[in-house]
Amino acid sequence: VDDRGQPPPIRLVGILAETGCIAQQEDAALYASYIEANCRDDGIAYETWYVRAKEEGANYEQVASEIQRANESPDVHGVLVYYPIFNSFQGPYKNKLTGVYYKTQDDYLRDMVCPTKDVEGLCHAYNARWLFRDGVHKQPLPPLQRVNGQLDQCPNHQNGWVYPCTALSIVRIIEMIMPSSIMNRLPYPLEGVKVAIINRSEILGRPLAVMLARQGATVFSMDINSILVFDGPGKLKRLSSSLNETVLRKCIGESSIIVSGVPDPNFTIQSDWIQPQTVVINVASSEPNFDEVSLLQGVSGVQYVPHVGKVTVALLEHNLICLHRRYKNTRRN
Repeated sequence: VDDRGQPPPIRLVGILAETGCIAQQEDAALYASYIEANCRDDGIAYETWYVRAKEEGANYEQVASEIQRANESPDVHGVLVYYPIFNSFQGPYKNKLTGVYYKTQDDYLRDMVCPTKDVEGLCHAYNARWLFRDGVHKQPLPPLQRVNGQLDQCPNHQNGWVYPCTALSIVRIIEMIMPSSIMNRLPYPLEGVKVAIINRSEILGRPLAVMLARQGATVFSMDINSILVFDGPGKLKRLSSSLNETVLRKCIGESSIIVSGVPDPNFTIQSDWIQPQTVVINVASSEPNFDEVSLLQGVSGVQYVPHVGKVTVALLEHNLICLHRRYKNTRRN
């Protein structure tokens, strides 16, 4: 309690490192300012910790030190790190304590964040591979619940799990767009629905594929190296060892939900590949992965979501509040 008898505010820290890549730096800084503004409006204390570059970019030890400082600060209740930071491959390397393999230094940094403060749900305790392989997939993702007309306080924290907020925002958007006749078919409302996801990052594409598969969907998970199929809860197979236009077009054409988050301004999904009545969600931050004019004018009944940022930030705050509530309950008990 402060001098005025008020409880201390919930405090979120964002760690922003200089990377040497101007475009990435600008995107991260814009996202940080957006989160800061939203937190201020919602009564959450937010602070950006900048990791300044000594030479061309911040080094690994600098970023790791700031993460550890946030982990150990009792007045910090949530930690997020603005990725990507390091793109070079350093592995695979296996952490002897957790048994988790890392391909990049970013993977290792994600695992450094304390699970009780990980508002993004990216550390090993919430890893999407564990979510899919280790039995959690047997329980469908809880739908949004309403209690007395209000959204349930923590429906996203089933069994203590924290879901990555960007991927979770897309799941919740899909739940709101899809007809209630589909979403009410519990426990697997998306059974029989095909989804194409062009992105398989640990932040977005992989956890999103797992969450939608847990709802019964058949998910084409695509990146530059391969196409995987998550065919309902717990079932995974490789469709192709490469991504070419023919296979991409086929997967897009079969899907009634399409999500794309390719960070390349030259990557565009052709509108004539997309079937009528499709839900199309763009997650690319710089330039959309879709020709919006031809999509809206040429595809009958398409439901297009050009941005997910506002929902993502809302769910990030939701994760923070739930983690803080869990921490207080633990202290009380």
